[in-house]
Amino acid sequence: DHVFTGDQDEVYDCIGRPMLQDAFDGYNVTLFAYGQTGSGKTYSIQGLSHDAKDDLSGVVPRFCKDLLAVAQESLELDATLSIKIALSMIEIYNEKVRDLLEKKKPATDLASLEIHETKEKRIFVEGLSLHTVTNYERFVSLMQRGMAQRQVHETNMNEHSSRSHSILQIYLAQTHDPPRPDVKDVESVINIVDLAGSERQGKTASTGERFEESKKINHSLMMLGRALNTFSDGKAEYVPLRESKLTRLLSESFGGNARTWMLACVSPSAYNYHESMSTLQYAQNAKAIVNKAKVNAMQEKLELKQLQQKYASLEKLYDAEKQKTLQLQLELQERGEHIHRLQKELYQAKLGQSNSAPVLPDRCPGMYIGRAHLSLKNIIQLNSNYVTLPLITDQEDCDGAMLMVSTYPLRKHKDPGEDLVDVKDLLGKRIDLIVHVIGAKNIPEQYNNTVYCKYVFKHAEKDVYQTQEMFGSNPEFDYKKRFAFGSLTQQLADYLASANVLTFEVLGKATASDSMPPSPASPVKPGFRAEASDA
Repeated sequence: DHVFTGDQDEVYDCIGRPMLQDAFDGYNVTLFAYGQTGSGKTYSIQGLSHDAKDDLSGVVPRFCKDLLAVAQESLELDATLSIKIALSMIEIYNEKVRDLLEKKKPATDLASLEIHETKEKRIFVEGLSLHTVTNYERFVSLMQRGMAQRQVHETNMNEHSSRSHSILQIYLAQTHDPPRPDVKDVESVINIVDLAGSERQGKTASTGERFEESKKINHSLMMLGRALNTFSDGKAEYVPLRESKLTRLLSESFGGNARTWMLACVSPSAYNYHESMSTLQYAQNAKAIVNKAKVNAMQEKLELKQLQQKYASLEKLYDAEKQKTLQLQLELQERGEHIHRLQKELYQAKLGQSNSAPVLPDRCPGMYIGRAHLSLKNIIQLNSNYVTLPLITDQEDCDGAMLMVSTYPLRKHKDPGEDLVDVKDLLGKRIDLIVHVIGAKNIPEQYNNTVYCKYVFKHAEKDVYQTQEMFGSNPEFDYKKRFAFGSLTQQLADYLASANVLTFEVLGKATASDSMPPSPASPVKPGFRAEASDA
């Protein structure tokens, strides 16, 4: 695509600046330099100076200088933006992966690290150190440490021959707090690869340890060439990425999620004609590879995390408000009961003064009485139950009246479609339930002057619970009562499943009576407790 004949500025303008733009746009980017030993790979990538303003500095110092500058400008323009930059530096020496930024160890003692793959098919080096970069001085310090650890030795072809492949990895993450719907949070990985040069033993005259290094270098480059050929062909089913550590680490850079540049370095000498042709053949194959780069958006992950946090917060708030509401309902009911007791005491005191006791009997000619029964089988099945019960009466021409009642447990209901709850799973556990007397319908008009409902929970027959007195044929009682059992036994479970657990009576008076004052949601029997005791 381009032949460089100028200085280092030309190389950076053509490669470094587009890489920088792609990285900030959220793409993974890779630059790798390939060529025979002594052809200028390390000079092009690193240069002879870490000062980005120096004409002899390479792509890396200039790239990092501009990366920090663009990051600072972006932060000044957007107060919600946060940018994190970190780097690591890897060396592949004799097919061993080593951390060049490992502290307090000579190069010969660097540990060999393992390459692994995540469930998302992402390659990573286990134990590789990651270093945050906040300014250019920090970057220079890390680069100097890494380059000092790299294996470099003299051969006949190069006084400072790299005996290993080095990979500089820069991680860039851009997030917004609070999140902005118009801008995505993105992350990218920048790989800058300085490959060791291919060597001919006849030219380098390497022997002993240098010869063994040369064999490993040529082997990994040969595997890289095979992988390039396979990717460029596009027809092969198997790509030999696991044949060397180098190809496995760079697997995303060829045919994967990255935008990749190859810098092919050749010698101007006819003496190196064959090596130059081989390098250009590598470049030709690399050009034929089609990558599938995409923006690495973090928005979905952040949205999911925020929704989970919001859900948890709302759930806690709901539970707190629910408990508060329940407590207020119980307090209101207790106060109503207290008021009723006082009214009853006052009423009995008046009776004592007048020496009369016109106590209202359960039955009298001027009164309607309708009865109904209800099971609580739904409670031990963790279901809510809304029923309309026909009221049975022995009074003539008074049929058709109904009572609406709802019963439900005070714990999570069974979801629709789930299997029935096994009673055995509930034995020994606390059972809380609500009985909600909603209202009545079709009370005969001749008895609708004062209408109320009372019921007995046969498990505790001593207590009778009564709604407020209402007027009309369709009164809305809206009377809730909570019952609690400390431990569910098999006997209690059988009882709740029986037919006549609750017995209701709806009473209607023909004319207003002074026998009892109206009472708000109170039991007839004094001294009942808001929470019924267990068996």
